[in-house]
Amino acid sequence: MNEYLQNLSLGLLIVAAFFWLLTLFGLYKPWLALWWSDSCPRKKVLKIYGSLAAILSLLYIAIRLATYP
Repeated sequence: MNEYLQNLSLGLLIVAAFFWLLTLFGLYKPWLALWWSDSCPRKKVLKIYGSLAAILSLLYIAIRLATYP
């Protein structure tokens, strides 16, 4: 079980880092992150990618704290 949680936390870390990167790119040029949307305001980038990145980062922290020896 502990190995499963370590792999899960690594996966969450990678996906969270990807969403943080998309958030940074979207703040610079919103159309890079929101290519699928008709309107591309920076607020929408923060709502979508920023919230996903924050939630995944918090899940990563919670799993790491739960498996801390």
